[in-house]
Amino acid sequence: EMSEDGKNGAIIKGYVPWNENEKRRAYELSQLPEYLRGSLVNNVMIAQVLNHRFHNGEMVRTNKSVKIFLNKHRKSLEEKVE
Repeated sequence: EMSEDGKNGAIIKGYVPWNENEKRRAYELSQLPEYLRGSLVNNVMIAQVLNHRFHNGEMVRTNKSVKIFLNKHRKSLEEKVE
């Protein structure tokens, strides 16, 4: 989880922090077969959905930012299981 200082720094740099609903939706989509390409997550499609739903269609989330978020999220889930 990003600290308040980290979040404020990101905002100052022009980044849009992820909110909890957006995080939850990105993870949910990554679990659906229609958002997979074989065994890989289709981050481009997920970014498009997130941008449409949470950012008025603006290109805020990219396939790279979705990939980074999902990797971090999966690692945090693995740590909870251990």
